[in-house]
Amino acid sequence: MIEVMTRPQCLAEDIVVLDGFSNAGKSLLAPVISSFERCELWRINPLYDNLCLLDAFKKVERDASSTLVKLFADMDLYNLIIGRNVNFRADDDTGVHKNLQGDRYKKRLDSEGGDYGTKVIDEKTPILILMTHCIFEFPDLLFDSYKERLKTYIIMVRHPLHLVMNWFSSKWHERIGIDKREFQLCYEKNGTVFPWYAHSWEKKYRSLHPLEKAIMTICSLDEGIRKRYKELGERDRDKVLFVPFEKLLTHPNQYFDRIMGKLSTKKTALTDKVLEEVRLPRYSDNHYLEKLKHDFKVRMEKEIVSEELKKILKNLCSKYEETYLRQ
Repeated sequence: MIEVMTRPQCLAEDIVVLDGFSNAGKSLLAPVISSFERCELWRINPLYDNLCLLDAFKKVERDASSTLVKLFADMDLYNLIIGRNVNFRADDDTGVHKNLQGDRYKKRLDSEGGDYGTKVIDEKTPILILMTHCIFEFPDLLFDSYKERLKTYIIMVRHPLHLVMNWFSSKWHERIGIDKREFQLCYEKNGTVFPWYAHSWEKKYRSLHPLEKAIMTICSLDEGIRKRYKELGERDRDKVLFVPFEKLLTHPNQYFDRIMGKLSTKKTALTDKVLEEVRLPRYSDNHYLEKLKHDFKVRMEKEIVSEELKKILKNLCSKYEETYLRQ
């Protein structure tokens, strides 16, 4: 009988987690971080997201989930170093070509395997960048497992009206638990299938209309993020960096500097090329917020939204603008 699963050794000494809402700008920031000295190509591996959720909902033992996230981090880094399981698809955001790193990883395809990879890691201490999707409500598994190896946990945020419209336009209310190309965790209760993020409002879920579900999703996820951030101890809270999309567009260097400081790294010749590719910085659109609110108002007039949810969303928008857009 096995009592405790473990992963005592480690390869990935420096880890970055880049988290946030869908369409909040993670894939805009990730290529820039990957261009910094010692940083590897950013990775999306759903196993991290899913294990954090399964761990939080107590569907897997902590020793097992902790062992797995440690193991996956080491395997992801090792595979990157030897050019294994690297994305060479031309149009994928996670691919080497979109990140201007095709030559770098193509050379690695002919590199040695075995101990060569571990030797490179020991000598160069590369930085592993993991992109996750709005799991900060349940970050304990990553913080507790990686400890000092987790150098920073970045959370991309964006104006709630944009996030709600993106969620609604993507028709997640029609896809989750139905569309075969949809891969989010769900659970079943009394014969009804719920997305994992509806766990705190499942009684309302079935009765809500499409735009209401989108509003409730964004508002509840945001509430979970804020609540969990306040609950973190000082050590872990110091690792967290909120990056608002709107400010990243116009004043990106303040965030780059903070990230580089946490990672003890710096820009490279590739960084300028990547910044040009992703068009950072950009000129500020003074009418952006006005147009966003107008478009959302037009959409809301065509949909059914309760007064209660209108008020909740209005408060969330005011809080966001006060925190990030009026500084």
